[in-house]
Parts: sequence; C-alpha cells; structure tokens
Amino acid sequence: MAGGPRTSVVVSRIAASFALAVLVGTNLYFTFHLAPPLGPPEPSAQELVIWTKAHQQQLLFQFVPAYVAVLYAVLVALLVNLTRGSGVLANLAYIGVGANLAVTLVGFGLFFGLWTYVQRGGSDDGIVALSTIAPTFTHSQLMAIGLAIGCIGLLGLRSRAWPAWLSWLGIVTGVEHVLTYIVFASAPEFSTSTGAFKLGGLARVSDIVLEFLWLIATLVVLLVRPVRQQLGDAVPVSD
Repeated sequence: MAGGPRTSVVVSRIAASFALAVLVGTNLYFTFHLAPPLGPPEPSAQELVIWTKAHQQQLLFQFVPAYVAVLYAVLVALLVNLTRGSGVLANLAYIGVGANLAVTLVGFGLFFGLWTYVQRGGSDDGIVALSTIAPTFTHSQLMAIGLAIGCIGLLGLRSRAWPAWLSWLGIVTGVEHVLTYIVFASAPEFSTSTGAFKLGGLARVSDIVLEFLWLIATLVVLLVRPVRQQLGDAVPVSD
C-alpha cells in the first residue's frame, strides 16, 4: 500500500477498529451465553445432553467465532502492512490467521451437524460424542492465533512501527499460546475439579488475559500513537 504518513495513520485507525471489533465479538459470544458449557469442571455427559436439547438454536449461532476469525485475519493483515513485513514472518502470520479461520469453520460444521443430529432424534450417546468433540476441537485455535500474534510482535520489534513494549507483549502472548498445550497437559486435572488451582488452570487464565491485553494495548496504541511512516518509501521488513 503506497502513501505517506497520512495513509499509515488511516491504516492504523482501521486496524484499531478491527481490534475493537474482535474484542466486542468475543465478549458478545460469551456474554449472551452462546458458547456451550466448557468448564471447569468439565460438564458431565448428562449435563451435555440436557444443555444441548435445551439450547438447540444456540448450536446454530456457533458461526460467531468464524466471523470473529475473519475480523482477526483482517486485523493481522493490516498490522503486517503497517510493519511493511514480508518473508517468513509475514507468511507465518497469514498462515496462523488462516488456520484459525479454518478451525472455526470446521467447529461450526460440527455444531451444525450436532443440531441436525438432534433434529433427527439422535441418541444421547451420539449427542455426548458430538457435543464433546465440537467445542474441544477449537482449542487448536490457540496455536494458530499464537503463531500470528507472535510473528506480528517480531515484525513490530524489527520495524519499530509501534513501541517496543507492545511488540514484546505480542511475542510473549504468542509464545504462551503456542506452549500452553504443554502446560495444560502437565496438569489436566484442573479441568475435572475446581478443588485446587493447578498449573493447567493458570494456562487457561493466561490464554485469555494475555490475548485480551494484547488486543486492548494494540487498540489504544494505534489510536493514540498511530504509525506515521512513509509506507510507500519504507524498506520492507523481511527475513
């Protein structure tokens, strides 16, 4: 995208609006209880059956994460543009948000399949199987989003498009998202009991807190201190 400082400021504002849209979309998804029961503690088979039969229409609203994933993809593309990023890091960022969108679409397909199964009078065992697979399948989004955020952080650090602390926050968030599976696997009992706060529980909390902090910080920085570089003349940041 060619242009001067004015163009980069406009792109910064647009990116900030998409960061806000991601935050709003995610919060609405949970605020209006569109999300299925996730725990901890993990819901029992009976609870899953009861919830699914009582919230059949909500199964059809599981397309919301896919729309949020589209917003995320645009946000990442705009941030890459602001850093003049190219090469491996930029491509990995695109792959990350692309994978995130693909996961959400497959997740919606599973929920739609669950809705269809219920409509056809499927057995409780089938409902338990599908309602277990569908929401847990989306846990793979963490690595995809972490890859994208981490690469954006590295691109920002190298290009100095925004303050270094924001880039480091992105890098830390990305690394945490990618490694969270190892931490959670070391203490999975947190998901089945709320009796004690385990390391796996810390991983779940840090996933949410770090990503929201990064989104809010990105939103504020791009509004208060928008990028003012010569986008047309800047040297691309590549690997």
